[in-house]
Amino acid sequence: MLSSTPAFPPFEQWQAMSEAEQDALIARMEKTRRRQRGLRRFLVGLACTTAAAGICAALYLQLGN
Repeated sequence: MLSSTPAFPPFEQWQAMSEAEQDALIARMEKTRRRQRGLRRFLVGLACTTAAAGICAALYLQLGN
């Protein structure tokens, strides 16, 4: 299962972080969002393909009758 997006820390904690730590956190958050967006696109595509295959199969069976 995919991990949830890392939470943005409180402002005081953010200010206390080094620039490298801030960059690493932002990079992790962006990577997680891209992965989730890609998974959503894949699932929508799979659902559309499955629906189209079902419709085609139903139409094909109707032609046989």
